[in-house]
Order: sequence, then C-alpha cells, then structure tokens
Amino acid sequence: MHVDLHTQDDALRALAPEWDALLEASTAPSVFLTHAWVSTWWDVFGAAHQLHLLTARDEAGALIGIAPCFIRREAEGFAPTLRVLMLLGQQGDTLAEELGCIVKTGEEDRVASALAQHLMASQPEHFDVIHFERVRSDSTCVPALVRALDAGGLATERRAEQPSPYLPLPTDADALLQPFSKNFRSQLRSGRNRLAREGTVELRVAGEDVDVATAFESLVALHRTRWGPDDGSFDTPDYVAFHRALCPQLLAQGRLLLVLLCLDGTPIAAR
Repeated sequence: MHVDLHTQDDALRALAPEWDALLEASTAPSVFLTHAWVSTWWDVFGAAHQLHLLTARDEAGALIGIAPCFIRREAEGFAPTLRVLMLLGQQGDTLAEELGCIVKTGEEDRVASALAQHLMASQPEHFDVIHFERVRSDSTCVPALVRALDAGGLATERRAEQPSPYLPLPTDADALLQPFSKNFRSQLRSGRNRLAREGTVELRVAGEDVDVATAFESLVALHRTRWGPDDGSFDTPDYVAFHRALCPQLLAQGRLLLVLLCLDGTPIAAR
C-alpha cells in the first residue's frame, strides 16, 4: 500500500470517478462525504486554505482510502501562526455533519496505520495540530487512526460533542399523523381546506415540475422574506453559492428533494 499527498485542486476533481464508489464500499457512507459535497465545499470555501488530501492505494493500485483534509492557518494576538489539519467541510458557514475518512470496508486498520505513518512523517513540515470534529459516532477509520497515532507517540484527545438526534419516519402520511391528537389532525385538515378555498394549490418537485435552479431561488427568496436577511441562513454569498452549486449535483444523484408549495402558480412555501 502507498499513501499519496495531493495539494492541487485538479487532484481533487480527478478523483471523482473513484470517490463515490469507494464511499459506497465503506462502512459509513454519508452525503457529507460525497465527492459532490466535498469538492463543492472546497470550490466555495477553500480559497483561504491549503488542500491536504491523502489517498491510499493497495498493491494493485485500487483506491481503498481517502483522508479529505485541508490546512487552516490560525493566529491569535502575538502567538505564532498555528497550522491546523482539518477535515474538508469543518469550516465555512455550512454545517456539515458525519465527517471522517473514507475507507473500504475491512481495510480500516491497515489504511489507518498507513495514514498515521504518513501524517507523523510529514507533520513538522506541513501542520502543527490535527483537529477533526463532527466525526460520525460509528466511524471505524477515525478511531483506528487515533489508535495508530497514539501508538506512534502523538498525543491525542477525544471529546464527545452534542449528539445529532433523529426520528425515524413512517412511509405514509396517515401513519405519520397517527401519534398526534385528534384536535391537531382536525386543525391540519381545516388549514388545508382554507388554503384550497383561496385558489389552486399544488406541490412542485424540483427536477420534475420545475427546474432545480428556479426552485432553489424560490427557496432563498421565501426564506429571506420569512426570516429576514440576517437570520444565519442564506445571508452570505458563500452560503448561497455553495447550495446553488450543490443542488443540481445532488438532484442528479437522487439525493435531493426540494418541493415548492404553490398557490395559483406562485410559491408560498418551500422545503
């Protein structure tokens, strides 16, 4: 096995054909680790940083591991500038979750050991500190990497962060509404009927009933109208540019569901 360091944007783009195939062969695939998400994040937010992308290939040349990293320079007051190795997606005004390394299932320990050896050998030249956050709790590679770094004499510390709760949803609307009170369900029906009396109500799905670019701009406009320009979402050019560029890619992969609720043809809500 050999590990290679890539610092040029072209290398990140060139990995596209292999990247998602490896992700699907890993134990913890996540939309936040897809090539579309990572490469778009780098295109929008990476200008101030240095790409530090590690790839691991087996003896036959097959890609079996990726450590999607970058180096951020941090300075406080008169202290020396600190070079911090982070995961692509950690910074910027988007909140990526479920970050980590991408490794073929069954190769975690071997890849982690090779990555750790490379990081320890290159650490004095390239970075001062490794800071990985928002790593999947079920990640198998990052804990293996931490063990390998510990074994190599590099001091590590792991901190638990705030969990990301989720709720499994049923597959049909009736089952979804069943746990709610009879009064709530009655109010919901009344609201639907009132809306229907005001005009023609329809749902438009991006990529089917409306093109994704138009749907996205409607989402941004509705969000800003409802919450104002400074609520924390869609209030910076980079945030908007990132999602505008990402949506068509996710749609092509079947990973995007963007729906407009329209009244007489005019969008009044988006999700």
